[in-house]
Amino acid sequence: MTGLYYYKLISPYKEDVTKNCKLTVNEIDSNFLTLKDNDIKKAEFVRGEDCTKSDGTLVITKNNDDKIIVPIDVTLCKNLAYDLQVSTGECASGATLTISYKDDSGETSVTLDNIITADNLIDVIGSDVLTKVITDNTLKGLGTMSSPLGIAGVEKTGMLAPAIKMLDLTDGSKLPKNAVKGTRYVTREYVSDYGYLYNGSGVEKISDKLDYIYQKEEIYKEVAGRNFYWRVPSKADWDALLNSIEPCDFKNHHLANCHAELGKFAGKFLKSECGWVWQPECTCNGNKPHTGCTYENSSIPEELEDDYVDDSVFNEIPEGKKVNPVGIDKYGMKILPAGVSAYINGTPKPTGFKEMAAFWTTTHIYNDLGQDIYIKEFDYNRSGVYQVAECPDPYYSVRLVKDYDGSNFREVEYIDGVLYKAILFPESKQIWLASNFANTTGFIGYGEGGKPDYLLPNNGDGITDRRIEMFINEYNGRYWEKKVMDEGVTIVIQNPCFDYSSGYTAEVCWEDSEGIKHCVTIEVPKVSQSNLEYRVYLNEDTCEKYLRNTDDLVVERVLSIIVPILEQERNERIEADAILSGAIEDLSDELEQEISARTEADEALSGAIDDLRDDLEQEIEERISADTELWEALSAETEARISADTVLEEMIEAETERAISAETALDEKIDAEIERATEREDEIEQELFEEIERATQREDEIDGQLIDWSENPFTISVATSDEYNMVLPSKDKNEDHFIKIKFDGNFGEI
Repeated sequence: MTGLYYYKLISPYKEDVTKNCKLTVNEIDSNFLTLKDNDIKKAEFVRGEDCTKSDGTLVITKNNDDKIIVPIDVTLCKNLAYDLQVSTGECASGATLTISYKDDSGETSVTLDNIITADNLIDVIGSDVLTKVITDNTLKGLGTMSSPLGIAGVEKTGMLAPAIKMLDLTDGSKLPKNAVKGTRYVTREYVSDYGYLYNGSGVEKISDKLDYIYQKEEIYKEVAGRNFYWRVPSKADWDALLNSIEPCDFKNHHLANCHAELGKFAGKFLKSECGWVWQPECTCNGNKPHTGCTYENSSIPEELEDDYVDDSVFNEIPEGKKVNPVGIDKYGMKILPAGVSAYINGTPKPTGFKEMAAFWTTTHIYNDLGQDIYIKEFDYNRSGVYQVAECPDPYYSVRLVKDYDGSNFREVEYIDGVLYKAILFPESKQIWLASNFANTTGFIGYGEGGKPDYLLPNNGDGITDRRIEMFINEYNGRYWEKKVMDEGVTIVIQNPCFDYSSGYTAEVCWEDSEGIKHCVTIEVPKVSQSNLEYRVYLNEDTCEKYLRNTDDLVVERVLSIIVPILEQERNERIEADAILSGAIEDLSDELEQEISARTEADEALSGAIDDLRDDLEQEIEERISADTELWEALSAETEARISADTVLEEMIEAETERAISAETALDEKIDAEIERATEREDEIEQELFEEIERATQREDEIDGQLIDWSENPFTISVATSDEYNMVLPSKDKNEDHFIKIKFDGNFGEI
């Protein structure tokens, strides 16, 4: 049987290698059954000849039918006695068995208390020895004499018990706060799958709001450290859930490690079947709105398949291999890859959509409020759960949890005005939300000033913010029990005020034998009724559910069957009559046409012969006339051509003469221009030679006026007022070109 597990405490047997946790069937074969064979099936005391008949022995029979025979001393046999006292009354807890015997050391007694016998069974059942039965919301009652088990009012098969009316809570309507026990309503309500992403400030506000709500309603209850009201989970809450669903060898989620993958299967078991990388897109179907994908054993790329092992391998994972990470939503937790987000430079920056989901805890590292907060992260390529620690600034998803006390589980609950589906995990004794927290009332939103408390996953791109579900609600005397109405479920509504009060039209379409589509519109009369039966349908485009009157469905079904048959029969008769009438008319027309055709043919033949004779005579005349016109036209054309050729030759000769004259004049002009250009070039060459000669002379004059450095060294001498202290002679020795320097100043005696 799939999903069958056994639990067994550690025993004193040396063969017992129990891990003190969940065991698979294979482990039972090699462990539990071995111990079972050695356990005692029964024991009986057989008195000897001195007491009764037979030998005095104690015979112990094991489960494998091996017997252990213990001889009993005759003296002990004679003095052995027992006394069974049954307790009764309000405090009865069972029978007491006292065994007494005498031996050489004196009298010895052994007492066994709280034994259940046929005499005290009723008293024991009515006492606190038996505890109440733990169930989910499908049953009601505590499993005791005073509160027996029964099927919950919202748990009906296929056809639900009648409801008073349908309430559309999406437009602000509400269920009555108080009602007669057993009152039933159908409601149309919003639900959210992705919820919102919250930062640390938002998480604190969620916790404060929940504390206020439950203290105000006086249902705040804490027993032995367990809280039986909704709260943001701590690391310990997440650890308890994750360890409870891990196979024995991988229960390590309680570790304090950061940036580490813990466990091997919890992430795979809790992730949704679709929406993740390597998995199909989320779609709708009748049983799983928004996440209606069918799980495939492996959707990872072929090139990576060798890195992973099949997910049925629990404790025998080959070294270096990973567990197939594709989510299977084993418990209905439906963790969707909402991604995370951060508010950077005034703009939300989402990341990881379709790749990861991260959830806040309320636990700080080292339980120090100044330290980072633990985060539980689910990734598309991990089968375990990644544990990190982050500051309170980023935006992550939030799930709520409460401890289970045996009677506080409801499949659907309102939390601060928002509707959620819940899941019971009996092994961890917890109740978790099956979708992300999705309340924004009282929180700072994007664009409202300051840093917002929440953001939409992926900034709202590619997600369905909310969709519409149908619920059946029954008041149990304290609160409204709720359950999702699956597609196909039918229910009678006594006061269908939303129903049509007038007729409506239905279009019926079908295809004939040749595949041609036909459609007709049918007027369906309708009047207001009570106690109408409705069926739940799903709009797969919007993931929203709605009710359809089954009477309408029957009418439309009948119309879809009968109308095509009637229409086909009517069309066939019309076609047959038309064919017969047409055939008679066609025959008569054909006879008249034949007579007329023959008469016309005879007349046409006689006329054709006369026309042919006339045509031949006319053709002869036309041909003679045409030949004459053709000969005259040819003569005129020949004469015109000769005249045109003569004019053309005269024009060519004139043009040739003009062109020769023009070319002669042009040659003369070219020769004159060449002669002028040659003379000008000679003039320019002479001017250039004279300019070069003049420039050379000038350069020699300038060079002669330069200082003759060969006269060095130069000395400075004392000069009178009419003389120069220094004279620098030029190369041409022309004194007018010398450089003379006089220093005016008193330099003292030399």
